[in-house]
Amino acid sequence: PPPPPAELAPSSLQGLTPDQLRIRLGEADFTRQEGDMRTWQYRFADCVVDYFLFPQDGISRVASWAWRAPIIGMKLDTTSCRQALAMRDKTGG
Repeated sequence: PPPPPAELAPSSLQGLTPDQLRIRLGEADFTRQEGDMRTWQYRFADCVVDYFLFPQDGISRVASWAWRAPIIGMKLDTTSCRQALAMRDKTGG
């Protein structure tokens, strides 16, 4: 049988700078600035992943993340979401 699809855990990208995150996942589908925090949102068929970037020692880095189903009230399929992240990862992990 073929190997299972690759998966990428959202937490594995914590600590990345904006440039590093862009190299891995490409441009965010949506961005928002609130005070010092920047949100980079990546949208997939099965989930939405938000990365929250905060300045740390003068350099903006991914400090936290959150994921959810694309439609409120739907169940989040975490495996499909990790697979979608892996498919978007331009470095192959």
